[in-house]
Amino acid sequence: MIMDNYAITILVRVLDRKPINGIDKVVKFNIGDVMLAVKLDEETQILRLTASGFATEDEAKRFVPKLIHGLYNMALEDTIAFEPTFDELKVFYFTDPEMAATNVFGGSEGAPERIHGAVTGEGFYVHKKGETILISTGSKCMATVSTAWANVERSIIDCISGADHEPSPLSDPIASALDLYLAHFRETTIRAKLLTLVSSLELLSQGHERPKEVRDCIKEFARTLQAKGKEADEPGLNDSFIRAANYLQSNAKQESIKEAVRSLAKRTARGSDAERLAFVKQVAHAYDIRSQLSHGNDVQTSEVNAAFKIVLYAVRQILQSAIGVKEDKSSSG
Repeated sequence: MIMDNYAITILVRVLDRKPINGIDKVVKFNIGDVMLAVKLDEETQILRLTASGFATEDEAKRFVPKLIHGLYNMALEDTIAFEPTFDELKVFYFTDPEMAATNVFGGSEGAPERIHGAVTGEGFYVHKKGETILISTGSKCMATVSTAWANVERSIIDCISGADHEPSPLSDPIASALDLYLAHFRETTIRAKLLTLVSSLELLSQGHERPKEVRDCIKEFARTLQAKGKEADEPGLNDSFIRAANYLQSNAKQESIKEAVRSLAKRTARGSDAERLAFVKQVAHAYDIRSQLSHGNDVQTSEVNAAFKIVLYAVRQILQSAIGVKEDKSSSG
């Protein structure tokens, strides 16, 4: 009885012409009982990652989150950008695989003798081990920035081998933050890159509540403002008190975005106490730079560059933790 009859293949389009050196041919390696095969098609810019060694289709599909996390760590650790399209693709099977191969390749030397099916687009699909599936995608011309395959292989292995057996699906804020991280590679200026990465940081900072004692104090002050508003006789002053009270009440529970970013930096900072404090201050200052840019203020290029570097490091560090990369495996920036 064949116990490893199924495989899962994921296809993503990378954004550089040749971002990884050494995988113009299929490269294979093992993670536990799973065999992985990787190949980059330079013409279409499609990176194909196949994992085999599964007894059932369901078992193969359960491995998809690990592959996705591995690809995200490749982007975070090795700064290799790709289009994050992870839809399940339908394989269209041919009734006569040998005839399909003849029609496609015309009997060319070295061509596959059989083509069992075809898929179109980017995403993932399950297939039987040993099947030849024709991949149909468009091609795009990109710039050239290369990373050695050994580095990429380490990033994928670190994430997959360190993840839980079945990683939980990424939450919407984390998935959106990863999308924004990948999107920053498309921007052509440091300012645009900074603004995009800060948006990613803001998504990761959402949902942090103020301590109850702080919320109670804010609500008490809001009630004081409401009372002042009712007592005020000056035209417009009562409305101003009431608006301020309503604003405080509606924002009592959640921190402001800037406060939430600072809190996130405190929770995720590493190193000695002095290093952690410096990191929090740097992140807060970088957020202030973002605010100045958003309001159209003039900011020195050196300050924008420094803010970009710290926010890039912070986002990469937080996202690597979110996808299961252990702390001692992550980049130090």
